[in-house]
Amino acid sequence: MPNKAAIIISRLDSKRFPKKALEFLGNKMLVEWPITLIKENTDFDVVLATTNRKIDNELEEVARKNNIKCFRGEKDNIAKRIIDCCKYFNIDYFARINGDSPFVIKDLLVEGFDKIEEKEIDFVTNLIPREFPYGISVEIFEFKLYSKYYKSFNTFEKEHATTYFYKNIDQFNPYCIKYLSGNDHDLRFVIDYKEDKDRLEEIIKKIKQPIENINLNQLIEIYRKI
Repeated sequence: MPNKAAIIISRLDSKRFPKKALEFLGNKMLVEWPITLIKENTDFDVVLATTNRKIDNELEEVARKNNIKCFRGEKDNIAKRIIDCCKYFNIDYFARINGDSPFVIKDLLVEGFDKIEEKEIDFVTNLIPREFPYGISVEIFEFKLYSKYYKSFNTFEKEHATTYFYKNIDQFNPYCIKYLSGNDHDLRFVIDYKEDKDRLEEIIKKIKQPIENINLNQLIEIYRKI
């Protein structure tokens, strides 16, 4: 069986919203939301990948508290951080998860991991076209393919770790997860600014069931009502 992992990318010195990963959203820190939503009852590991700087020591503590793996590596070269993480934990297939996107939809990850092992698929994405709500993303790669093309990444592509594959999409055969509800890319399920956090707090207050059981359609319905 190949080793699969969801790699959560996070660091604490965001210019727009410093230390947002440790801000509480409902009863959990922001970075704990993706951990909580995907770590149970899956056949893939969850790894928190942060930097090797002292400022991010607290994120390693969060990983330890939540009983998941932690990797510490490059600051700005996120692609290299991912590659080194995969090498360290012997990961064959990885999903790239943004630590500032709390509502990770596990069913989409499961679908993506099921597809990525098909030989003709180069990578899995739900960003072609951009119709899912902003912050609800799925990107899954085979480590061997990703590391093969890494040597062609420019500086911008190293920081924005999957951009190369979209810029050169004609070279690849992606599996594109389709959005069946029109186009909701104007909805923001991501926290870049404090006002994003305030909006998502209002959504969480209106959720009446365990968050693990809520689906994307329910989140969108609540979002549009607030």
